[in-house]
Amino acid sequence: MCSAGAQYIESADCLSQGCCYVPAPGDIGGTYLELPACFMANEGASDYAVRGSTLQTGADGAQQASLDLQGNGTMQSLGSDISPITLSVENVDQNILRVKMGANGRFEVPGSLFQNTGQGRVQGNPKYGLQYSASPFGYAVTRVGSSTAALFNTAGNRIVFKDQYLEVTSSIPPSATLFGLGEFNTNTGFPLRRDGLPYTLWARDQPPAVPNINLYGSHPIILDVRDGGVTHGVMLMNSNGMDIAITSNTLQFRAIGGILDFYFLLGPSPMDVLNQFTSIVGRPVMPPYWSLGLMQSKYAVLHLPF
Repeated sequence: MCSAGAQYIESADCLSQGCCYVPAPGDIGGTYLELPACFMANEGASDYAVRGSTLQTGADGAQQASLDLQGNGTMQSLGSDISPITLSVENVDQNILRVKMGANGRFEVPGSLFQNTGQGRVQGNPKYGLQYSASPFGYAVTRVGSSTAALFNTAGNRIVFKDQYLEVTSSIPPSATLFGLGEFNTNTGFPLRRDGLPYTLWARDQPPAVPNINLYGSHPIILDVRDGGVTHGVMLMNSNGMDIAITSNTLQFRAIGGILDFYFLLGPSPMDVLNQFTSIVGRPVMPPYWSLGLMQSKYAVLHLPF
């Protein structure tokens, strides 16, 4: 895989290695981004397949399967692919579907940190559906009764599961408008950029003076607003550093550890999505009135008169 320092490589040398060659765009939003001109394409079908071709229903009601690597995997420069990995599909409630891919010994965000108020309250039929392909493995989350595009669809896109690199990509319609991912400063307004440049979730003490770089907060949840305002949410429960890259027709998550633990929140309004999101991670707590109004900041403290 070509490194970021290879942006001056000749086109012929790059293409001869099976890479893509796209010169760096230069100044974007006031920040010079030294993007590589030579890089490996992140596309192609998954190298995993469902063992036995079908998902099995466990004692807890969740559907489970083992995913086995077919062939030699992908991106060998990033390490060996982990196989098998475990797939678990859980109906949290009528509006929340959980699809988790993990492996033994992998770190998971402890469930004890959250008060999941929706867990185990499935009453009636779920408002979502899950479709999957056994080989190559891929899955799609749909809204029951809707003829529109799938809410999340990995078909035709690879799934990478290594020790220090995880990747999953979904196809999304160009007409969708995306929001979320926590704190960032951009010159394009509230909707997320769809130019392929990654949003980095790696919280740091960075003032919002420079656009298009990561700031204080990291919140791996996206609100996807489709035609007519119908909204759903996609949350990746992963505390490792990650990039989210969005183009006109793809949404890609890349993490440097942990597991691929997705929650799909069916909405259908933005407020419904946020309600479902906080039912998983916990509701905000109102602080006492006497504590409001006092600004605490290292910059402010430096200028106090005492």
